[in-house]
Amino acid sequence: MKTTAFAVALALGAVSSPVLAEGPADVPMNQTVVTYADLDLTKAAGRATLDERLKQAIRKVCRSDWSRSVRIGTEARRCKINLRKELMPMRDAIVANAQAQASRGILAANPR
Repeated sequence: MKTTAFAVALALGAVSSPVLAEGPADVPMNQTVVTYADLDLTKAAGRATLDERLKQAIRKVCRSDWSRSVRIGTEARRCKINLRKELMPMRDAIVANAQAQASRGILAANPR
């Protein structure tokens, strides 16, 4: 089964572990879905698009209403940093898997 979406989540003000989701129907409040089925992750442009989607999702999940409070701004920045740290290993694994699948496909198409 190929999963083609991240669910990026923030729970009760603390960063939760991201989970894979089946799609938008599975997305409760404070979560967003990042799809990548339409991307060729073996190419730099596809990886750059995925990274931009993740960046936007992190901003959306860690957003805070405008405030002059230093604490609120600090919490939002901390949320973004922590969520990015949690997502990057998953992102890297998905890219590595796409590259491995492409490599196997090339080897299968061109047996020696």
